[in-house]
Amino acid sequence: LKRRWPLRKVVVVAPEKTCESIKSLEAIFLEFANVKEVEYAQRVPDYASSDSWVSTSEGDIRIFLDTHRDKQLLGEGLMRDIARRVQSLRKELGYVPTDIVDAVHIAELTDENVELLKPYLKEMEELVRAKNVYLHGKHDEFEAEWREYRLDKNKIYIAIS
Repeated sequence: LKRRWPLRKVVVVAPEKTCESIKSLEAIFLEFANVKEVEYAQRVPDYASSDSWVSTSEGDIRIFLDTHRDKQLLGEGLMRDIARRVQSLRKELGYVPTDIVDAVHIAELTDENVELLKPYLKEMEELVRAKNVYLHGKHDEFEAEWREYRLDKNKIYIAIS
């Protein structure tokens, strides 16, 4: 599990009053836990015992986290992973956070990663403050000042213009 990648669901098993207290902070809880949905219960749901769930506890609170990631979650996580690298490159090149760049170019993603990323290109444009994000097969297909990055076990290339 990558630490910053989103997950689908967390189940909080706790006394009703504790659940109500957490519900009042649900938006913050969801953001910090990086999950899409939270469920509150007083008993452990049957499905939380499957292999894709992990749990932890503190006092009378038990937390169950669904670690299964579908294509949507994988695509969003990949987009955020690459966006962090783009933000790092922006900083390295001297851009300030309010600058909007014309284009971000990303090359040499695997075919699978290209398919996962495509639905998130508009969101990535907003996140990295770029008018356009382009995906290229090979980095030498487009003339730019490419920077090499590791993405899992693969090399990818990113350029800003």
